[in-house]
Amino acid sequence: MKKVIACTVGLLMVCMTAWFASAKMDVDDQNSGAYSLSVAQSNTDTEWTYQGCFSYFPSGTCYDVFTDPDNTYWICKRCGQTTFPTPRHCRVLSSQALDNGFWCS
Repeated sequence: MKKVIACTVGLLMVCMTAWFASAKMDVDDQNSGAYSLSVAQSNTDTEWTYQGCFSYFPSGTCYDVFTDPDNTYWICKRCGQTTFPTPRHCRVLSSQALDNGFWCS
């Protein structure tokens, strides 16, 4: 009985290790592709324009919003915390979020 339990635990450990390794690889692959795509869409050598502070909810946390030269909106860190906006530190803000969110004063 002890051998069966030990084998089952060992097999479970091997399966979980393989699953975590493949999940990590998928996340890394997705992130590297997303970053390279974002960099390709927006030239980081050019200036981004600060648009103001934005919140998804009326009493929520406000975040810095910038536009790139292609007029794509990017949401970054908390208001006043973004020192150098880039696709690596910010994410695209969808038009739906802009329509339903709130500009902070």
